[in-house]
Amino acid sequence: MFFAFLYSLSMVGNPTSLSGPPKAGMETPIARKFEEVKVTGNYHTIVVEMKDGKETKKVQYDRIKSPDSLKSILPTLNAEALAEVYDAYCYGVDLAARASNREASAPETTIVRFKGKEVDLMSFPAEKLIPAINAKYAALAAEKLLNPDAKLATAYATARKRLVESGAALEKNGTLTVAPKK
Repeated sequence: MFFAFLYSLSMVGNPTSLSGPPKAGMETPIARKFEEVKVTGNYHTIVVEMKDGKETKKVQYDRIKSPDSLKSILPTLNAEALAEVYDAYCYGVDLAARASNREASAPETTIVRFKGKEVDLMSFPAEKLIPAINAKYAALAAEKLLNPDAKLATAYATARKRLVESGAALEKNGTLTVAPKK
């Protein structure tokens, strides 16, 4: 919650800024890499890299330098600025709560790593791919006997779905078969 509060303070007067990684003993679940490019009074100017599709972009923003800087800023805020900080804080807490309860969406890929190389499962003919997918599902069923939380690699589930949707495979009782040629 405190991190969200820091976020809200960085938004005062700068609606396009983003919160940076916390410092001073605060921990985050993901290590974030950033470059500090300038320090001005109570603020740091930070540059981070972010992915936008396949592109990597640099994003620059300002954030409060430290908890001591935060302490010195709060008493200087007028009622309007304090209300803006409070609204931004509530918004940040809301976003954090929603994000922590949202299931990560896995990309639908059919690419797997095999002997250090990326291989697209869909590059194989259906006649060879279908037995491999059935074997993966059978192995998963056996593993679930000992580990109920075991999950199938997304690439195999995606390949299975694509084969059925394209009409190259038929599914019956959980097993794929090659669809008859038309």
